[in-house]
Amino acid sequence: MNPIEENAKKILMALVEKGIEEAEGEQIKQIVGLNPEEINDAVAYLKDLGAIEVYNWLGTAPYKFGSVTATPQGKYLYYEMKK
Repeated sequence: MNPIEENAKKILMALVEKGIEEAEGEQIKQIVGLNPEEINDAVAYLKDLGAIEVYNWLGTAPYKFGSVTATPQGKYLYYEMKK
């Protein structure tokens, strides 16, 4: 598995398993221990899959997003990964 997929999996699993409704970049960093560039790539990948909803606003650097939340599709993917 490529590193972006691995990091995306870590983020999605953390959001669903911990029941996090909405997480900002620094929260994700504290939970999964990735650097901002890795988080940005993984978040973009998850967004393209429809697994997360991304909210944007100004002043979030070094993150390219404001916050994220898991979608029903993301929760479905999580449970499929757990099988």
